[in-house]
Amino acid sequence: MNKFGGRKDKDKETSHKRDKSRDNKSAEKSNEKKSRSVSDIFTSLFVHIRNSKSEKEQDEDQEKISRIRSLLESDGHNDVKDDQILFCLNSIYANGNVEKAHQILLVFHNSLSGVIYPYDPKITMLGAQNSRGVTCWLDSFLASLFTVPTQFQELLNNFYEDPLKQNLIQLIRLWVNLMRSGILIEVNINKTRLRHT
Repeated sequence: MNKFGGRKDKDKETSHKRDKSRDNKSAEKSNEKKSRSVSDIFTSLFVHIRNSKSEKEQDEDQEKISRIRSLLESDGHNDVKDDQILFCLNSIYANGNVEKAHQILLVFHNSLSGVIYPYDPKITMLGAQNSRGVTCWLDSFLASLFTVPTQFQELLNNFYEDPLKQNLIQLIRLWVNLMRSGILIEVNINKTRLRHT
C-alpha cells in the first residue's frame, strides 16, 4: 500500500510541476504577445518623413533627437527610433520643441502600456484633424464617450486576446490621452486608428 501510495504522490507532484510549468509558459507567451503588440502599434503610428531640410537643419534635428533620447532613457524608454522621435519633433503640436516632442512620445508609450490620463478641466483640448473628410463623425463619437470620465471609460481597461480588438482599444486609449493632454491628434494618427476600426 505504501508503495502504491508513494507512487501516487510522486505522480501528483510531477503533474503539479507540469501544470506550473505550463502556466509559466502561458504567462510568458501572453506577456510576449502583449509586448510585441505594443511595439507593432507604436511603429505603425509613425510614417517615413521625406528629408527636404538643409544640412544645417538636419544637424539641429540630430542635436534635438539626442536631447529627447536622453529624456526618454531617463524615463526608462530605450526602444524609440530616431525617425519616431523626428516624427513627433516635426508634428504640428511640437513644431520643433524638444519638451513637447518628449511629451507626445511619453503619451504614446503610456497609452499603449495601459495608462489612462485623468480629465483636467484646466487643459485646453485641441481636438483632432479630419482625415480625408471621413473621421469627423468618429472623432465626435469618441469625444462624446471619453473626453470627460463616463461609465464608458472602463472599456479602455479591457484586454482582448484578439489582436485586432486589442490594437483598436489601445489606439482609442491613445486618442483619449492625447485629447486630455491638450495635444492635437494629427491626421496620421487618425489614419492608423481608422485602419483598425
